[in-house]
Amino acid sequence: MAAELDTLKESEIGRRYPNVIRSWRAKLDLMIPVLVFSAPIRKVLYTTNAIELLNSSVRRGGESARAFHGRVRGQQINLPDPVRSDA
Repeated sequence: MAAELDTLKESEIGRRYPNVIRSWRAKLDLMIPVLVFSAPIRKVLYTTNAIELLNSSVRRGGESARAFHGRVRGQQINLPDPVRSDA
């Protein structure tokens, strides 16, 4: 994995975002266990983290919550149950 980071560091992306490469290298021991999972499982993990981040921001009334204007912000949104077909 370190060799791949070296290759990435020398690429255009690595030259453009050197702090990302340094961060990944510093946290490599935390990243490797996540890479053991298959791609679909990793996608669920990443998506779940993004949803949790948005939810916590909405609860706090943070910057991300500013996208929800007026009375919608902070209210529960009821979506139709995909199992039931009342429509």
